[in-house]
Amino acid sequence: MTEGTDRWPGIPWPVEKGQAQMKKPTIRVTKWLRDIPVEANCSACPSVVFRAKGSGHRPNHEEFQKSIQAQFDEHCKAVHAQE
Repeated sequence: MTEGTDRWPGIPWPVEKGQAQMKKPTIRVTKWLRDIPVEANCSACPSVVFRAKGSGHRPNHEEFQKSIQAQFDEHCKAVHAQE
Protein backbone atom coordinates (compact mmCIF):
# COMPACT_ATOMS: atom_id res chain seq x y z
CA MET A 1 0.00 0.00 0.00
CA THR A 2 1.11 3.52 -0.66
CA GLU A 3 1.14 6.45 1.72
CA GLY A 4 -2.34 7.94 2.33
CA THR A 5 -4.28 4.84 1.30
CA ASP A 6 -5.98 2.27 3.45
CA ARG A 7 -7.98 -0.92 2.96
CA TRP A 8 -11.59 -0.69 4.12
CA PRO A 9 -13.31 -3.89 5.33
CA GLY A 10 -15.03 -5.67 2.44
CA ILE A 11 -13.22 -3.63 -0.25
CA PRO A 12 -10.27 -5.51 -1.75
CA TRP A 13 -8.55 -2.45 -3.26
CA PRO A 14 -6.86 0.59 -1.70
CA VAL A 15 -9.16 3.56 -1.12
CA GLU A 16 -8.03 7.14 -0.57
CA LYS A 17 -9.17 8.26 2.87
CA GLY A 18 -11.06 11.24 1.41
CA GLN A 19 -12.94 9.03 -1.09
CA ALA A 20 -14.95 7.02 1.43
CA GLN A 21 -17.36 9.80 2.40
CA MET A 22 -21.08 9.18 2.80
CA LYS A 23 -23.71 10.63 0.49
CA LYS A 24 -25.43 13.85 1.45
CA PRO A 25 -28.11 13.19 4.12
CA THR A 26 -31.74 13.33 2.98
CA ILE A 27 -35.14 13.34 4.64
CA ARG A 28 -36.90 9.98 4.77
CA VAL A 29 -40.62 10.27 5.61
CA THR A 30 -41.64 7.44 7.93
CA LYS A 31 -45.27 8.31 8.73
CA TRP A 32 -47.96 9.79 6.53
CA LEU A 33 -51.51 11.00 7.16
CA ARG A 34 -52.92 10.40 3.69
CA ASP A 35 -50.63 12.68 1.62
CA ILE A 36 -49.36 14.73 4.59
CA PRO A 37 -45.90 13.91 6.04
CA VAL A 38 -46.15 13.77 9.84
CA GLU A 39 -42.86 12.11 10.83
CA ALA A 40 -39.46 11.71 9.18
CA ASN A 41 -35.85 10.91 9.91
CA CYS A 42 -32.39 11.62 8.54
CA SER A 43 -31.07 9.02 6.08
CA ALA A 44 -27.64 9.22 7.75
CA CYS A 45 -28.99 9.23 11.33
CA PRO A 46 -32.05 6.92 11.42
CA SER A 47 -32.46 7.35 15.18
CA VAL A 48 -33.12 11.10 14.77
CA VAL A 49 -36.87 11.71 14.36
CA PHE A 50 -38.52 14.89 13.07
CA ARG A 51 -42.18 15.32 14.00
CA ALA A 52 -44.29 17.81 12.09
CA LYS A 53 -45.69 20.69 14.10
CA GLY A 54 -48.69 22.73 13.07
CA SER A 55 -50.35 25.85 14.41
CA GLY A 56 -53.92 24.58 14.11
CA HIS A 57 -55.75 21.46 15.14
CA ARG A 58 -56.10 20.23 11.55
CA PRO A 59 -53.05 18.95 9.67
CA ASN A 60 -51.91 21.14 6.80
CA HIS A 61 -49.72 19.61 4.08
CA GLU A 62 -47.61 22.70 3.38
CA GLU A 63 -47.19 23.65 7.04
CA PHE A 64 -46.19 20.13 8.11
CA GLN A 65 -43.78 19.78 5.20
CA LYS A 66 -42.09 23.09 6.05
CA SER A 67 -41.90 22.09 9.73
CA ILE A 68 -40.11 18.83 8.94
CA GLN A 69 -37.81 20.55 6.44
CA ALA A 70 -36.85 23.25 8.98
CA GLN A 71 -36.03 20.63 11.63
CA PHE A 72 -33.97 18.65 9.12
CA ASP A 73 -32.07 21.78 8.00
CA GLU A 74 -31.26 22.63 11.62
CA HIS A 75 -30.09 19.04 12.23
CA CYS A 76 -27.84 19.15 9.16
CA LYS A 77 -26.23 22.43 10.27
CA ALA A 78 -25.55 21.03 13.73
CA VAL A 79 -24.48 17.46 12.87
CA HIS A 80 -23.45 17.19 9.22
CA ALA A 81 -21.82 20.58 8.59
CA GLN A 82 -18.27 19.23 8.95
CA GLU A 83 -18.79 16.30 6.53
